Amino acid sequence: MWKMGDERSFRSEHDKKEREGETDADFNDEHITTNDQWDESVPLDLVMSYCNNPSDRRICLRMYKRLKGKNYRIYTETDGKHRLELMQKAIDKKCVMLVCMSAAYRSSKFCMAEVEYAFNHNSPIIPLIVENKYKVKGWLDHLIGGNIPFEFTENNFNTALTKLIQKIDDKLQSG
Repeated sequence: MWKMGDERSFRSEHDKKEREGETDADFNDEHITTNDQWDESVPLDLVMSYCNNPSDRRICLRMYKRLKGKNYRIYTETDGKHRLELMQKAIDKKCVMLVCMSAAYRSSKFCMAEVEYAFNHNSPIIPLIVENKYKVKGWLDHLIGGNIPFEFTENNFNTALTKLIQKIDDKLQSG
């Protein structure tokens, strides 16, 4: 049996997304650089590391789209086939790494390997929290090097993005 929910809240959410220029179609993976499209000659500004669970993925792809719209060149791995090898190539080029943290990210061995590699190779890291009420702890707290994370939630996404863009620009100009 279908549960239709409250039409008024559905319309409100839909209208909000339209005002912000976002729809579910915006989360299409076709425009993301994947391992099949990796090209050593293409310069990159950023590498985005995130856990591939649905809630993390949704906010990270939203962020990806907005950053691409600002003409940042971003690499992120979507299917994991050669994930570590390709992330290492991006990190070795000293791309700024956006570490999109959540409980799922912290429990992922792949994510741990990515951020640990960036940390060990002195790659610039910008920590981002993509899960409501997530508190950074343990190995992840150590590896982000005391950097204060930007919190990306539905309520403050645009504000956090504005601050993130300033931080990215600062890192790219100093690097």
